[in-house]
Amino acid sequence: MQQTSDPLRFDRRSSPRRPAAGSAMAAFRDDQGGAHLVRVELEDTSDGGLRVLCPVPAPVGSPFAIVREAGPSPAAALLPPVRHEATVVRCRETDFGFDLGLSLRLRAAA
Repeated sequence: MQQTSDPLRFDRRSSPRRPAAGSAMAAFRDDQGGAHLVRVELEDTSDGGLRVLCPVPAPVGSPFAIVREAGPSPAAALLPPVRHEATVVRCRETDFGFDLGLSLRLRAAA
């Protein structure tokens, strides 16, 4: 466990959070089975997770797909988009939308 700046609060992650910037497209289903395609803002990342700000709530336990473009440079335009599969582990309403904690599904090497 990592200790945070608050001496009474502990972070359960085995790796530190790193700031993330930019946005990505995300797809998921709500509790009624309705499909959502939304733009999310990337907040931070760790080895096994991602935190995003989403305009609508996402059910805890639901599959969540994120597609991030490689970047704005001409060379990056030649690269395919990066796709991540995740599961929603936390959804908390904030003044700016919904703060989602996502557990990334690791892919096995081919």
